[in-house]
Amino acid sequence: MPSASFGGGMVRVRVPRGYDTTAATDRTDRDLPTGGRRAAERAALVEALRTDDFVVVDRIDLTPRRARDLDGPAPANRAGTVRLDVDVPAGNDAVVLLERDGVYSWHLPVDASERTRSIDPGPRTVSFALSVQPERPSRPRQRSRSLDAPGPGADRGLLGDLAHGVLQAIVLRFAAPVIVDKVVERLEAGVRTGLVHVTGGTLEAWKPVGSIAEVGLPTDRPARVLLLVHGTFSSTSGAFGALAVTPGAEGFVDTLVSAYDAVIGFDHRTLSVDPERNGRDLLALLAPHDGELVLDVITHSRGGLVTRSFVESVLPGAGLRIGVDSIVFVASTNGGTHLADPERWHDLVDLYTNLVMVSAAGLSLVPGGAPFAAVVSGVVRGVGALVKYLVSYAAGGDGVPGLAAMTPDGPFVTTLNRDQPGQPRPGTNWHVVTSDFHVTLFDDHHNPPEFPRELAVRLAEGFVDGIFKGRNDLVVDTDSMSAIGLPTGGFVRDTFALGTNDVVHHVNYFSQLSVIGAISQWLPLGLGASDEGAHLPEWMTVGPVLGGDGGGDDRGLEMAEIEEPTTGPDHRRQPARRRPRGHRPRSPGLRRGRRRGGRPRPRLPRRRRRRRRQRRRRRRRRRQRRRRRRRPPAATGRSHRVPDRAVPSREPRRRSSPRRCRRRSHRALTPRCGSGSRGRCWRPRRARSTSPGRSTSTRSAPSACRSTPRTTHRSSRRRPRSSGCPAATGPAS
Repeated sequence: MPSASFGGGMVRVRVPRGYDTTAATDRTDRDLPTGGRRAAERAALVEALRTDDFVVVDRIDLTPRRARDLDGPAPANRAGTVRLDVDVPAGNDAVVLLERDGVYSWHLPVDASERTRSIDPGPRTVSFALSVQPERPSRPRQRSRSLDAPGPGADRGLLGDLAHGVLQAIVLRFAAPVIVDKVVERLEAGVRTGLVHVTGGTLEAWKPVGSIAEVGLPTDRPARVLLLVHGTFSSTSGAFGALAVTPGAEGFVDTLVSAYDAVIGFDHRTLSVDPERNGRDLLALLAPHDGELVLDVITHSRGGLVTRSFVESVLPGAGLRIGVDSIVFVASTNGGTHLADPERWHDLVDLYTNLVMVSAAGLSLVPGGAPFAAVVSGVVRGVGALVKYLVSYAAGGDGVPGLAAMTPDGPFVTTLNRDQPGQPRPGTNWHVVTSDFHVTLFDDHHNPPEFPRELAVRLAEGFVDGIFKGRNDLVVDTDSMSAIGLPTGGFVRDTFALGTNDVVHHVNYFSQLSVIGAISQWLPLGLGASDEGAHLPEWMTVGPVLGGDGGGDDRGLEMAEIEEPTTGPDHRRQPARRRPRGHRPRSPGLRRGRRRGGRPRPRLPRRRRRRRRQRRRRRRRRRQRRRRRRRPPAATGRSHRVPDRAVPSREPRRRSSPRRCRRRSHRALTPRCGSGSRGRCWRPRRARSTSPGRSTSTRSAPSACRSTPRTTHRSSRRRPRSSGCPAATGPAS
């Protein structure tokens, strides 16, 4: 296995025979198939990681080896393992970020599940094992998505257990001090907390403030404030920055600023504390205001739990003049999310890393610019804190209370959905936005187009569907978004359900003009009726028509339909046939001679096969005899008990009851007689001798049946066949 050294000898790489390894540079990045755009996005992501105390040791390109002769055969497509050994100083640790065609996957050391940081091990070597293959296998391996913890050395990630093609490994080093308790709180020390004052429609106008007193709210009347509460890993700029940079949404943030006395955002930690603690921190930031506050809230993801904890648990007993009017829950985790399970945290960081890069690309932001850094850096900072925890410390639900609070049917979600003293009653002015996202994959393109092709393929293969048990937007269960106050309910006034679509996922809700239009109708922005000739912004004209029935239209969000073939006389879909009651559909794998499941039936012994052939032969002969009996007799000059018409009539007839002759050589039918021959018409009679003790066995002509034939027999529908049986034709004249 060839080996090479990088990063001044701190990184040693051993690759299989089918791969070559080189140091990555800006020029090699441009020469890769991903192009300059992917290289610029990768550089911006690396720069965001540097601001989060990550040190880039080196970037290494892993390229499949090509044949030297263009006309010669290609190298064998064999899977192998790339092994990286990274030397780290005391109090440090390492992680690898693997990238392929714009898809990112975090890879942990081989012994990450067994690590604890109670004792500093000093300088050491951290080892990684990456499974690679030059080309995608024709039959990909099924990836297990069970909740069972992976075994030692198992490698997981969004790229799967087996990465293929051209790869780039970004080796990162970070400080991992010895911490006894409150590990995540120390790791989130770089996350900024406090209020953000939004004063204009550009991200440069969103400034952090130390206290609400710096906002300048009126005290002589109730001040109306719009509060923005972000979700996990995010910030105010990262979650709601799309409202200011989305094409077609120009003027919306300025409308919010003019409609309210102030628009403020609440930056808070999302991993080290639970949502109720976030609610108490928010109350402490709003308490210095001397006057009365009326809040309207827009929340996203985990921010819904923070807002509900503030309204239902913290605010009722605070004794402050603060009221909450309208709340818009956008993809909120009101019923939890399955990604909050500790076994799914690795998938969570992979998904969020890729989704934030996709959302920045969908907004057409220039990598490296100020808007790109504002949207990406906040999320990367939160994701980096969880990655450090997964690498260096024993991952568990108790160590990250912010994620444990979002566990479905967990204690926090269950308690919050119960009736609590002082909480609002049903009939509140609360609104919900939901979406069910699925990637649409075609041969030459895919939807949404801003997704990298590799990411679309992985999602279409069921990466997310193996995690969630129903509809989802890649991060939150769709049914969980409106699970407020169950089982009584009645708190949600209106719902904008985007339905199943390939447009809106968890990170790009606020870049959709239809969602912005729905928010503008729910909030008191003072947008009255306008003249028909007046020029209206686009976000006001494409919004849905919402009413009190709890639903909205799905304008422009339908799934891309696959075109049906138009060849043939009837290419349209035909209605399904009605199957009889009790019909059981046949399995596609069930064929003649095979069991259900496709396994062949065992071969029977020779004797049983012979008996089966004999039974089939006898049944076939019986069917042939029955068909012959039903044929009309041939036209002869003899008298017969068959009507003249060959086609039987529907009227009941009176005809003789046929019976078969007992002799093997006579297959004719004889009329049943009362007493006498009993059907033995061809049995020879013995001539009785007049002298006792003597008898002769001379044959005599058969005698006809003297009794009157019976009728109304259950087999009277059969026609007797004309044959040589005298009992069937009567006595000769």
